[in-house]
Amino acid sequence: METSLSSILNGLSALFYTKNSSLDNLPKPKPSYDLNRNSLLSTFDPVVTSILSAMEKVSENGCFYKGNICYKHLGCFNTQESASKLTCFLPEFPSLLRNQFNLYTRLNTKPVSLSYEAEDALAFQAVPESANLVILIHGYCETGSDRDYIKMKDRLLQYTAVDAVIVVDHKIAVRFGNFLRAIVNTELVGRQVAVIIERLRVHRHLNTKNVHLVGFSLGAKVSHFASFWGRKMFNHRLGRITGRQKFHFY
Repeated sequence: METSLSSILNGLSALFYTKNSSLDNLPKPKPSYDLNRNSLLSTFDPVVTSILSAMEKVSENGCFYKGNICYKHLGCFNTQESASKLTCFLPEFPSLLRNQFNLYTRLNTKPVSLSYEAEDALAFQAVPESANLVILIHGYCETGSDRDYIKMKDRLLQYTAVDAVIVVDHKIAVRFGNFLRAIVNTELVGRQVAVIIERLRVHRHLNTKNVHLVGFSLGAKVSHFASFWGRKMFNHRLGRITGRQKFHFY
């Protein structure tokens, strides 16, 4: 799978699983922008295009230093491969990023926090067994508590056959400032998502083919890394991955 930023914003156009076809009155996304890389990125931030150009030069010549860091449960990252090779940055400490994985079901009106570090089955008992699971992942300079993601979660649980929704809140990882570091942090978040999926497979009999990752903006890159790491380490075969640019409910 490509690691260029343009591939982040491509993906399947369908979002909702439907129990029936009577969903015409659901809120619809605004028309998409042209997915040409330069025109799309310049729409969001004029600086991004120049950053991307610099990244391409770095990836051709290699990083100016060799770095390596390892985190428990998540493996190692180094500047000779993947996102770190493109940016010459390493992911920040998980304890600094404090990523949250909030579970919602039809029975849980308030979110239940899941941890990728938990190994006890009791930590995941709020997840329905053999669930149809959607994982929503926000993009750059957003949060998982933004109105659009809460509405999306509500509609998935109300109108579709989805049993559980996990909303990933990695706002510190993709905060405004160092865009290159935000890109690298998506790989760490993706690995955390893959580990949570594995915990649910072991403890809640989750069929990974019933998992749908939905990522927006840099959240689509998180989806890519979650799928890649899950397949490499746990032999996951995810049912569906959707990468979208950000849209707003009317």
